Amino acid sequence: MPAIVVTIATYMTVAGTVANAVSQAVVADDENTETDEIDDGL
Repeated sequence: MPAIVVTIATYMTVAGTVANAVSQAVVADDENTETDEIDDGL
């Protein structure tokens, strides 16, 4: 039983790490897009 709990916790940790990385990548892409739009107007 404890092995199952550890395995589930490990999968949840990995999933959280991946979700966090994807979220940061999307935010960084949005910031770059906004900067590009501003630069294009100059």
